[in-house]
Amino acid sequence: MLHLGNSMRYIRMWVQKNYCRIRIAVDGFGKRCISFVCGNRSTETGLKLWEEIKDIPVSFYCWDYWKSYEAFIPPEKHLQTKAETFTTCCAFSKYSF
Repeated sequence: MLHLGNSMRYIRMWVQKNYCRIRIAVDGFGKRCISFVCGNRSTETGLKLWEEIKDIPVSFYCWDYWKSYEAFIPPEKHLQTKAETFTTCCAFSKYSF
């Protein structure tokens, strides 16, 4: 609230917070950035990152336990863990990026 002089009038000030998250895909062995997208925590933002990295030959992907990832990552390549996920997504490959 904003106080205006001695008249004891107040104006309520509402602040809208707009958050933007940067989702990063990192080579888990080399610790190098593969790709990134900006957005929110929606499945749509996750899909944008997935579209960027899905054709890269990797052994498996490490993502956290966010439920939306199950919608687009193949279960045979999806390792849900916090231990290996030092950023949003880690991709582990025998190939060099």
